[in-house]
Amino acid sequence: MDLDIRNATFVGQGEIQLNGRLVLAPGDGRVPIMVEVHGSGGANASDPFPDE
Repeated sequence: MDLDIRNATFVGQGEIQLNGRLVLAPGDGRVPIMVEVHGSGGANASDPFPDE
């Protein structure tokens, strides 16, 4: 399945820059969503996916 992957950056409360990634299924229909939040660790949420 081809996914539409979009990186997003915006400024949150206290002028903190937040980075994220939208991973969208193909099509224009309504779909459920999931929000994943993680803390610090060996990987960074801004790291490319392995197949990028």
